[in-house]
Amino acid sequence: VQALLRLARDDGELLGTTWEHIFRALSEVVRMQQVYQLMARNDRAAVAAAERRQRRLERREAREEARIAAAQARREANGDSSDQADQNDDYSISSSDISDSESESSYDSDELLMEDEMDSRAIDETNAKSIHEAVPEILIDAIFHRSSSLSGPAVKEFIYQLCRVSRMEISGYGGHVGSEANTIDLTNVHYRQSHTLLPNSLHQSKTGGTGNQPAIYSLQKLIEVTHYNMDSRPRPMFSEIWSTVAVHLTSTALHSNAAVAMYAVDSFRQLSIQFLQRRELGVFEFQRRFLKPFETIMARSEHVSVKELLLKCVEQIILMFGSGPIAQDGDAKKSPAKSKKPKPVGEQFHQGTLRSGWRPILTVLGIAGHDANDGIAKLGFKMLTSQLRQCVSVEILNDSLTSKEKSAKSGTRQVSSSAPPVLLAERFVDLVDALLMYISGTREEMSLLCMDHLVTLSNFLANDDIPLPVVRKKPIAHKVPGETGARVGYAPKPDSEELELWWPILLGLSRTVGDRRQSVRIKGLVTMLGVINQHFFANSPTEPKNDEDSDDEMEPTTSPQHGDLQTLQLIFRGVLTPILEYAETDMTKGVGSAPLLSNDFERFITRKPSPAVTTDSKDSWIDTTFEHLMDGCVSMCLRSMDLYKSDALVEEVLAMLNSCLISDSGTLAVLGLR
Repeated sequence: VQALLRLARDDGELLGTTWEHIFRALSEVVRMQQVYQLMARNDRAAVAAAERRQRRLERREAREEARIAAAQARREANGDSSDQADQNDDYSISSSDISDSESESSYDSDELLMEDEMDSRAIDETNAKSIHEAVPEILIDAIFHRSSSLSGPAVKEFIYQLCRVSRMEISGYGGHVGSEANTIDLTNVHYRQSHTLLPNSLHQSKTGGTGNQPAIYSLQKLIEVTHYNMDSRPRPMFSEIWSTVAVHLTSTALHSNAAVAMYAVDSFRQLSIQFLQRRELGVFEFQRRFLKPFETIMARSEHVSVKELLLKCVEQIILMFGSGPIAQDGDAKKSPAKSKKPKPVGEQFHQGTLRSGWRPILTVLGIAGHDANDGIAKLGFKMLTSQLRQCVSVEILNDSLTSKEKSAKSGTRQVSSSAPPVLLAERFVDLVDALLMYISGTREEMSLLCMDHLVTLSNFLANDDIPLPVVRKKPIAHKVPGETGARVGYAPKPDSEELELWWPILLGLSRTVGDRRQSVRIKGLVTMLGVINQHFFANSPTEPKNDEDSDDEMEPTTSPQHGDLQTLQLIFRGVLTPILEYAETDMTKGVGSAPLLSNDFERFITRKPSPAVTTDSKDSWIDTTFEHLMDGCVSMCLRSMDLYKSDALVEEVLAMLNSCLISDSGTLAVLGLR
């Protein structure tokens, strides 16, 4: 064993796939060390039991001597007349002796069983003593510590084999790498047979006294090796290493044993905190790849305790590396964070380094909204809304009406000096998606509150004093007059790219219109129509200047705030018209009112339905939402005709009515005809 471990320490570069045997030997060495520790505890227990037995024997001898002395004294005092009483006393004393002897015999039988069990473990104890004396812990630690000096291919094989052996330990099987024993699924019965300690069995000695918990020694060493190689390896190389480690930690975090799963999640937390201390490099998005396993664990874990621990880990990551206070420079007086306690120096130094890692974190918070446990959903919703309130404040959204009027007259966007937090500046769409997950969840109160938050985000997006998210700052090649070729830079963006930020909000609200809950779909429809009317139509017209004949000076008053007539056409075709599909789905399920035709309608083929066949549901989509939707579309059409002097949206409304007429739903066709 010593030669094998020295070979692993000195010539690890040449081992390759044979690392499997090294790690299995190390696992056995650690098991022997645990047996040695258990043996030491048993020895102390045996010494204590021997002392108790000696004290019990001394007390019994003292009682026997006292009984003999008392009987002899009574015999001398009373003579022959008290022989019968002495016989009775002797009988009672002998009865007590019999009971004492029975208890002693049962104790002796227990001692014999213990001795038999200790004899059966003699081989393991002998090996444990030898391993404890021959293999120092420094040699074992050096093997893992020197992994940081291995080459790229060597360290990949090192970590891969360590993951495989760790999986064997956690599963409870001892087959070699690639054997069929490692592919067997653990059932509850087999798991109990492998890990439950039975009385008078040898399983405790074989597992080193670990109880009913799987062995996690290799998993612990895997976390240490990842720590060693995180800072010493280039990020592309560590990304390849992390792909192997993350797969194993994710499968361990989904283990049926909650204690093992929580240990894996806590390992994720430790590694994430260390990794996020390094700043993001451009567009590589290593943070997103590193935190991606959090999404899988949150979506597939079956233990509430594991999900709660995962959310707590996410909360700690946000506090340490998330966005800082909103107010900057001269806005410190407006900052609500001024009254809070100062953060530690380390947290202040790393504050705001979370960049691409926001995406998996927001996805985890959104998945929590679909969880069956109310506590998990409330915790995720609280964390999400707290971040939203921290990033978007009332002072920012209602800032300087004068600058708005100036930007409306000049046609340009006047940006304030304080930039928005990273969450809004770079992950605006991901934040919208997280809110939409809660809207589509089963909790009505959270769904309604998230719609209000979407309105807040739409106001943030429409505010001319705040820079738009980073999607508008993508470098593109544009041609400069007088130069050959194209110059790459931040050229002005067309309105279609600004629509990329509005589109997730509008599509999300359109999906809420098809929700089964009446209150959610009604509020979703009202919110969607309000956002479109407020932000996609022209501002209120201002008074013209003195030169009334100048048409150029009147153009800014009729220009749209966010988009033009073509943008409204896209909204009709991509957002409003698809909502009619919910009516067809609603009628397919047999919910809704029957087609209502006039009494003088002449039927040539079909028959008039009987009143018994007619189904009426006041809560159906067709009865509660269709008319409000069409009224809102017609209202926007009339408003566009007044502003743009064009009937382009009339064609879109007629197209919606045509979709109703050719629908498979008779009710929808009749309502469109009416």
